[in-house]
Amino acid sequence: MVLYNTKNVKRLSFIITTLLWITILGTYVFLQKQENQEVKPSTSITLKTAEETTQTEKQIPEKIMQNISSNIYQSYPWRIQIPKIQLNAPIYEGTQKETLRRGVGHFEDTGIWKGNICLAAHNRGYKYNYFQDIVLLEVGDEIIYQTSKGKKTYVVQTNKRIKETNLYYIQNTQENKLTLITCEKDAKEYRRCVQAVQKEV
Repeated sequence: MVLYNTKNVKRLSFIITTLLWITILGTYVFLQKQENQEVKPSTSITLKTAEETTQTEKQIPEKIMQNISSNIYQSYPWRIQIPKIQLNAPIYEGTQKETLRRGVGHFEDTGIWKGNICLAAHNRGYKYNYFQDIVLLEVGDEIIYQTSKGKKTYVVQTNKRIKETNLYYIQNTQENKLTLITCEKDAKEYRRCVQAVQKEV
């Protein structure tokens, strides 16, 4: 029969192939449009959520935000507390700039549980100025020192300005002491030094 000759078969194959390609291309274009329509709302929702979060944070009083941030440190075992100046701060090893930006630093060559435990911190100009009020401490004020081993209470014995080169107060001692060091305002060559002795139980 003429219907099934080679020429007709080729023509029919070409038509079928063309229709298949048109279908494939049409499906692809349709899916792309659908995908684009789905992305736009998703992006705007994300932006809206970010804006709402920012607005919410702005509405929260600064004091509450500080308390939220401070809760991060509450379970950290190595810390110092000074009730008189409402200080409750984490302690980290070392006195490098990066360490003091995070919290109170520990002089590496001094005691951790016994002897003379020496600590340093900023008192102004940084996000955390934990020793900003130690100048207010007086003889007899209590300082609580805590590690994973437990807590010790120290009583302030000295609060004075010392030369930057004066290493006497950070030397190791047989007696259990706690020494706090910070910069002295408008006097680069001096340091504020608070030294306390362990309270007798």
